[in-house]
Amino acid sequence: MQFVSGARLAALAAAVFVTACANGAHAATLKTLYSFCSLANCTDGSNPGSALLMDSAGNLYGTATSGGVNVSFGAAYELVKSGNSWKYRRIYSFCTAGVCSDGTAMARSTA
Repeated sequence: MQFVSGARLAALAAAVFVTACANGAHAATLKTLYSFCSLANCTDGSNPGSALLMDSAGNLYGTATSGGVNVSFGAAYELVKSGNSWKYRRIYSFCTAGVCSDGTAMARSTA
């Protein structure tokens, strides 16, 4: 898998845009791959904030910091290229056991 940070992705997009303009291309477009929180109660996750990982097939993986089945604790997801669009699949919802045994409980200050 390749690690693609937000800053690196933005820099890559800027480099492609600059190169395209230098070579006489006239337009560049951005495309939304998926709109989060489009399912009831945001079970598909909301606030995607992680860097994306790309596997050898070109599928993208990331996490959302809220939403998911437990609404507040987030989800891990996969985006799979299908023709000219991307298909979303939630792979995991954090803290579904009620006691957050999957390590997602936030540390609380006792001070």
